[in-house]
Amino acid sequence: MTKTYIDFFSRNGIEYIEIAPLDVDTYRQQWFDNFIPSDKKEKAIDSYCFNKDGCCGYLWHAFSYEILECIKNDDAKAMFNSFNKQDAVLLGNIDDVAFIVKDISKITAKDIDLFDDIMLTAIDFSWTYTKTHEMTCGPYFYAPNAK
Repeated sequence: MTKTYIDFFSRNGIEYIEIAPLDVDTYRQQWFDNFIPSDKKEKAIDSYCFNKDGCCGYLWHAFSYEILECIKNDDAKAMFNSFNKQDAVLLGNIDDVAFIVKDISKITAKDIDLFDDIMLTAIDFSWTYTKTHEMTCGPYFYAPNAK
């Protein structure tokens, strides 16, 4: 799957740096620490944001289990398309890969729809957008300080 991301970056002239496999889980923890309020962390863990009891965890469960209020579905796509996007981290939720992506301003929600289950997050954790592998979940857009 890594090749699919790299092909997409190359076709669109997007600069990227692959995050080392051992650092992908560290990034997931940083995402969790930056977006999930301390009073909701236990609920988020119980809601399968991480692997638990033999079930595969996904950070986007913070949205599907309504731990964080977010923008959903077509409204999420519209917000992502209109949001001021610069450098971001692309996280493949199923395949455990991540990339630092330079200037994603030209990437649209339609581009993200090409992938099975990914999350894009601003380098400074000011926003996050995820497209899930579930037909009835998402996409989700969350920017805690956006007005």
